[in-house]
Amino acid sequence: MTAVPVTRPVVRLDSVEVDPLGASGRKKVPADDPYLAGHYPQLALWPGVFLIDSAAQVAARHFAAHQPRLAEALLAEVASVRFLRPVLPGDEYEVRVEPAGPAGVVRVRCLVGRELAARMTLRLAVPEPAVPEPAAPEPILLSCPVDADPRRLLPHRPPMLLVDLVLAAGALSVVTQKVVRPDEPCFAGAPAGALAWPSPFVLESFAQSCGVLWALAAERACRPVPGLLVFGAARGVTFPRPVPVGAVLTHTVRLEQAVGEDAAMFTGSARVDGQLVLSVEGATALLRPAEALAGTP
Repeated sequence: MTAVPVTRPVVRLDSVEVDPLGASGRKKVPADDPYLAGHYPQLALWPGVFLIDSAAQVAARHFAAHQPRLAEALLAEVASVRFLRPVLPGDEYEVRVEPAGPAGVVRVRCLVGRELAARMTLRLAVPEPAVPEPAAPEPILLSCPVDADPRRLLPHRPPMLLVDLVLAAGALSVVTQKVVRPDEPCFAGAPAGALAWPSPFVLESFAQSCGVLWALAAERACRPVPGLLVFGAARGVTFPRPVPVGAVLTHTVRLEQAVGEDAAMFTGSARVDGQLVLSVEGATALLRPAEALAGTP
């Protein structure tokens, strides 16, 4: 067994209030956040996974104050999440967390004013050194299409472009790769030592891999993609192991169902050196007009 790398929060919350029944946190989205410039450059949107990170931080503060055995708990599972409203630069959002029965499980609402921006159920757990599992066989590599450059297929740009390479693709599946580099903004100012890539980024990298598969499928069908592909929902997302700095992350994504031309459901996983670091029972991507997202009240 090896030591558990340290995971730092992604979002710096402006305030957190804790009481025995739950906790709440607030954040005003800064226009100069380093990740915003690369997250839909034509329309800056606060990443949905940053709401997950915010909720996990608020939940951790509650457990540290009222359940000492969970004082060091981190995000272990996104049982469910649904994003209902875009969060834009300048918006102030509130995260409200309530414990929900089983140890480490919380129900979460994220609000902008009185509008519900997201709801989710998370599970936090105290990380333990991972016991190596038998390495999984390498994914069967399908033929890789010509010009499968993530920069061409996705609207994201660094530092929020979290797919480096398309290794292979077929009609219903794709294999992508991401190298976790020490110069990423989330590691800025971190003390020396073993660091882990925050779990919300692992999920975002998977979601972008879903976007790669969608874009390739649209190209095969000679169908334009009129709008922005956004992360709509997910369920059964688990993070069995941390992803250390320097790791090479390999995603395997499968398209399970297309719903018309503006929604699709995906499943998949991610591995580092054959070890499972992410499992996704279901993720939903939605195609939305940019003007509709920008026009959010």
